[in-house]
Amino acid sequence: MLFKEIASWHYRPLPALSRLLAPLEWGYALGVNARLLAYYLEFIKSQKVSVPVISIGNLTTGGTGKTPVVLGLAEALIANGRRVVILSRGYGAEVPVESKRAMDPRYGDEAYFLQQQLEEAVVIVGKDRATNAKKSIFAYQPDVILLDDGYQYLKLARKFNILLVDGENRFGNYHMLPLGPLREPLREIRRADLIWVTKGGSAEFIHSLEGIVRKHTRKPIPIRPLPFQRVGFDGLTSSSTLSVETFREMYHRQPCVAFSGIAQPDSFEQELRLAEVPLIRHVRFGDHHVYTPRDIETILNSRMNATDIIITTEKDKVKIEGMLPEAIRPFVYTLKVRPLVSEFRDIVKEIFRSYDPLKNIPFDVRDRQ
Repeated sequence: MLFKEIASWHYRPLPALSRLLAPLEWGYALGVNARLLAYYLEFIKSQKVSVPVISIGNLTTGGTGKTPVVLGLAEALIANGRRVVILSRGYGAEVPVESKRAMDPRYGDEAYFLQQQLEEAVVIVGKDRATNAKKSIFAYQPDVILLDDGYQYLKLARKFNILLVDGENRFGNYHMLPLGPLREPLREIRRADLIWVTKGGSAEFIHSLEGIVRKHTRKPIPIRPLPFQRVGFDGLTSSSTLSVETFREMYHRQPCVAFSGIAQPDSFEQELRLAEVPLIRHVRFGDHHVYTPRDIETILNSRMNATDIIITTEKDKVKIEGMLPEAIRPFVYTLKVRPLVSEFRDIVKEIFRSYDPLKNIPFDVRDRQ
């Protein structure tokens, strides 16, 4: 309960009580800075692999839209004829996972969702992503590796660093964990090669972000807005996606209940309201929540009638799909949201334009090719 209360401070002015907990932030910052210094001075060296690694991550905790961006970038790479491996830490996994393909929802909801959406890619789960990168190169011969939530994972060297910044919540109260949402000092924005501002960042915020970048680095870092669009609604028993307009026409008078277990439930609820969904209730669970039969019962009891529509996120769907009674399934939908990115293909070309595929391969491996 205490940790939830502290987390609620992240995006509002700190209360007077926070002064008593300030040493926790100092201790966390000390550890983070010591680790960063060890990498910058090369006391600890990032491990290089023989294919380009693209990292997608953020400086803050919570949802900035990493999963849809990884999905969109992977789709662009595949369309470009590239073989793709995605490395996931498997946060929220229900069972210990060292190096597994994400074919089981117990290995982590986000990784499993990505693997289900990307049949032509390989999603590998495990904390030691540097080792998994090497294993996946020999096992799957990828052309590129996507490092999901990898901004802080310095153990694996990368070709390109994409930093996502939440345009609504921004950097919260600008404090580091646990008093604020920052995982690292704000100056580490300098490691980015591209910054995407998600969730509709204002021109004013983007301008202030440019000032932060100039303060901490002379390297030109492109900053671009990354709006998301509501693609439509996927039915649990249907193979096609209903457009927002079609869904609205079909269910404009039908009460809807939403549930989610994500970092930013407010954003999910806002998307539903912007789609003019007649939402009567939103049942919220913690991020990466592991659903139980009792949770399903709570969700079902939140309806006014047995025919009320139930809407959830794509990540939550993969965890509850097998737990729902058959009679309920036709009334369950997921909101499908994707980034509006016309430049994915340009980024793919830029990353591969200067890449020498033999540059980082050990000589003994080159000799065997």
